[in-house]
Amino acid sequence: MSLLHEYSAPAEPKPEEAQPKGFALYRRSHFRDIQTPKGIDVLGHRLFGHDMGPQPRLHLLLGQGSIGKSSWALGLAVAQIRGDSNFCGFPLNSDPRGWLFIGSENNAIRWKTDLDAAEKAMDEAARERLESRLFVAGVFDAVDDSITLPESAQRLRQTVLDCVALSPGPLCVVLDPWSDLTSDELDTSSVTKTLKELRAVFAGLPNSGELSPAVLIIAHSKVGKDFAAGSTERFDGGSSMRGNKGPYNKARTALALYPRDGDTTGLVLSATKCNDGDLPKPRGLIVDRSTLSYREDPDFDVDQYRAEMKAKPGNRTAAKVSTDDVVKAVQQGNRKAADIVASFKGRASTRTVENALKTAVDFGHLERISPGVYILGPTLSVKK
Repeated sequence: MSLLHEYSAPAEPKPEEAQPKGFALYRRSHFRDIQTPKGIDVLGHRLFGHDMGPQPRLHLLLGQGSIGKSSWALGLAVAQIRGDSNFCGFPLNSDPRGWLFIGSENNAIRWKTDLDAAEKAMDEAARERLESRLFVAGVFDAVDDSITLPESAQRLRQTVLDCVALSPGPLCVVLDPWSDLTSDELDTSSVTKTLKELRAVFAGLPNSGELSPAVLIIAHSKVGKDFAAGSTERFDGGSSMRGNKGPYNKARTALALYPRDGDTTGLVLSATKCNDGDLPKPRGLIVDRSTLSYREDPDFDVDQYRAEMKAKPGNRTAAKVSTDDVVKAVQQGNRKAADIVASFKGRASTRTVENALKTAVDFGHLERISPGVYILGPTLSVKK
């Protein structure tokens, strides 16, 4: 049921009597029989998805430079197209979607690398769906590669319309990065104009059904452990976003990616804003970049993570222990878990070392041949 059908448009006033047209007014009864469209959520808990009506639903993904925000967004798209039921521990809707990536962040080689990795975990049917549903705007091969608004508004609008024509139905869009969309990410006036133009680019798309576009904006966060700790305690309030907070204020949800201290293969994902649902708990992620896959780490301890982020220099509660570190400990002849933990005595807690061992096994760097006994794994892809 569409709200737009509740009232007929009033008669056009005569030119000399033209007045601004007001918004339609709705009573309680007009909302009672509205049916929520099927598939309105893409990522569960209303973290990423669509709305009813013509206006796009805006979402935000924050993270410091080079942490892997673009890869995470592509991993989400790939998992959805592949038909996965879960992504990073959240329910994932696999109903058909078109995916459009627009941005100047990555070149063609980077796209090839990530997509080659993603296809390793796909069967032939999933590869065919990937071919028909995922599109990357060729900003990287254009002479004028600007996506700054409002100058590029018409070009971006036409790109979106072309995508909808190729893949009719609900559309998911990733814009990367925010700093290239606005002429000045610090200036309130510039940010406000950009957001207004952005909504116009995606408003009222044809062939998209009842669902509005779901738009994910990727933006840089400030760097610092205080912001990482704050995001897990729900006290972030957008303060970690670099520049003007306009996108954070307009977004319905905001997610933040932070590194895990001493773990080069793991991330922490926190939801710092969710206007239409409860904030889910922060979670650790195990990342396999060889297949561009992300899954929740069941052993992640958010309290320990906060303690590590808040620890002051000279008063740390835990040391950095990476998968490389525990592999080197095994290479030095420490095969039993107790011996490996002992080799880090005074530097790190038992749990920190055990978490690093588990991650090393997950990625094939180590192999557990019996309870508490480890040998080198098949990959040996560690730094020498």
